[in-house]
Amino acid sequence: MARSDGTVFTKPWLSLTASLVTLISLAAFNTLAVVGGLPQITAELGRVDLLSWLVTGFLVTSTLATMIAGPLIDGLGVRATFRLTTVIFAAGSVACALAPSMEALVAFRGIQGLGGGLAFAVATAAVGLGFPQALRPRVLAATSVTWGVMALAGPALAAAFIATTGWRGIFIANVPFAGVAAVLGWKRLPIRPRHVPAGTAVDPAGVALLGGFTVVSLVGVSSLTPAAAVAGGTAGVLAVAYWIYSGRAQRPVLARRHFAEMPLGAINVCVGLAFGAALGIDAYLPVYIRGGLGGTAALAAFSVAFLTVGWTAGSIITSRLLTRLTETAVALVGFGLLIPPLTVGLIAYSATTPVGLVFTMAWIVGMGVGTLSMAMLNLLYSRSDPNEVGRASAAHQYLRNLFQTYAAALAGTILLVVVRARVGEVEAIRRLLASETVGGADLAAESVSMGFRLAHSVPLAFAVGGAVIAGILRRHEGQPWRRLAPTAVTKSPPEQTHAKNE
Repeated sequence: MARSDGTVFTKPWLSLTASLVTLISLAAFNTLAVVGGLPQITAELGRVDLLSWLVTGFLVTSTLATMIAGPLIDGLGVRATFRLTTVIFAAGSVACALAPSMEALVAFRGIQGLGGGLAFAVATAAVGLGFPQALRPRVLAATSVTWGVMALAGPALAAAFIATTGWRGIFIANVPFAGVAAVLGWKRLPIRPRHVPAGTAVDPAGVALLGGFTVVSLVGVSSLTPAAAVAGGTAGVLAVAYWIYSGRAQRPVLARRHFAEMPLGAINVCVGLAFGAALGIDAYLPVYIRGGLGGTAALAAFSVAFLTVGWTAGSIITSRLLTRLTETAVALVGFGLLIPPLTVGLIAYSATTPVGLVFTMAWIVGMGVGTLSMAMLNLLYSRSDPNEVGRASAAHQYLRNLFQTYAAALAGTILLVVVRARVGEVEAIRRLLASETVGGADLAAESVSMGFRLAHSVPLAFAVGGAVIAGILRRHEGQPWRRLAPTAVTKSPPEQTHAKNE
């Protein structure tokens, strides 16, 4: 038997851990640094009405990528999917750096999102396939520490690029990250589960139905217009169609048990709501710091660090708590940390709120989501069939990205609607971010602050919903899960899998 003691930074786990850490670094740097650069991007390229799409456009294509990631990983294997990921991400980053307009940047961010979605799915599946169950909390903690390091380095580098080369340098910096990740992981990531045949079935019909639902539903939540009702109705039809289809297809792109049955579906929805609560509002924190509170460009770029530093601290603590408490108990602790600061944001944030208070609340939110997400992910691994880790991980990533996208779209819509209603135009945001002196600038700053405050209603609702689901999971711990998820197993991946991958 392969040893499961020691740490993830000793043989035989070191090479695999290094590959995963680099892959997470790539995705983390892109996400955090780009969000920190939103004020400068908007100030230069204009089209403030597309501000939310710089975030949601990346997220929606990332969500679509996670749908096909499951079949790709289970069929082609983690290694081949990883190679494809690094190429797509590097190409998308170069295109973003050369974007001549906001419209082009949104489109190229979509390409980059494909690589980002595959990156997270590959990393998640590799943890489940490459490490024994006893070491998974530790490798998850290692990846969370990576997020924490990049939370400090990413915004700091973004601020340096903005002051020197400009925001385009943020995207150029992704290219060497992709190169390093490719070198480390090209031959070291797991291949595929032993009992999954070579080849892949991407399920084009399922992808079309679920992809259509994803895009149309995003259009619906991104607009408070009559068209939103039409989009919502269409999304409902597509959702029902996929539900019927998934019950008949032999290997649908996302199986029902991974998103609609206990415990796998509840785990995925719970984590999805938590991610939406945390990252949906954090995406606009730099805009609030710069446009609402009048902070510097560097401070705005660095503001996203506080959530992810808290996230890292929560994950490290959770890796120890899981030796004493059940996953669902830890998840409820996480929601207990997540809900209060979101409530403070909804009630108290204004144009005169101390920056220190805002950053402290962001740090506590990060603690909450870091605590509960790692606990739920560990539970997901223990209840998933090793031969379906790719599809189970893809379903997890899909729902996580979907709820995160909804939260970001709704929060961004509220922010823009409030500014338009109070000032008469959303271009006032661009003038604030560009530090132009215009009449009504104080009103615009107050409007940005009010919009950001009211936008907290979205993540707060998500957090409360996630806490309810975590409570249901807590009450149903035990034997009923085996009956409702008959394919789930609790054993570790066979040691031969790791030996083969080396």
